Amino acid sequence: MRRAVIAFVFVLGLALLCVPRSLANVTVTAATGGTNISADKAQNAISPAFTTIGNIIIVEGANNDFGGANLSSVTLILTAPSGWTFNPGVGSATAANGNDLTINGISVTTTNITITYSTDGSANKIDSLTISGIQVLAVNGQPVEDPTLALAA
Repeated sequence: MRRAVIAFVFVLGLALLCVPRSLANVTVTAATGGTNISADKAQNAISPAFTTIGNIIIVEGANNDFGGANLSSVTLILTAPSGWTFNPGVGSATAANGNDLTINGISVTTTNITITYSTDGSANKIDSLTISGIQVLAVNGQPVEDPTLALAA
């Protein structure tokens, strides 16, 4: 009995160590226009105003980096950095024509950009996703330490 338990634990340990992992090697082109935004446009300023940033572009490094073939309603979430907010309902997401990726929708809230997408049956092309028209607003006119978008896992 003791040998069976030890064998089971050993096999279970090997199985857990050998679980396939999904890794993507993508290139992200950061948006421009998100630096040196005047404190006069902050939410707590006299005349707050959103600033439109440049395109965020995500390009696959290999054919399956967006997840593989025949996927539907995959969700990608970008979260605003602390001290910043997005303009709800403003922004768009597009995929390059003729590739494996189809954008199903985008939702922009004050804290998140949520994109849902699907892939076709082949996953044999390098795909790119462009997020554009995003508008940001500093919550406070004071300097922010790390204005970097976070990707939800």
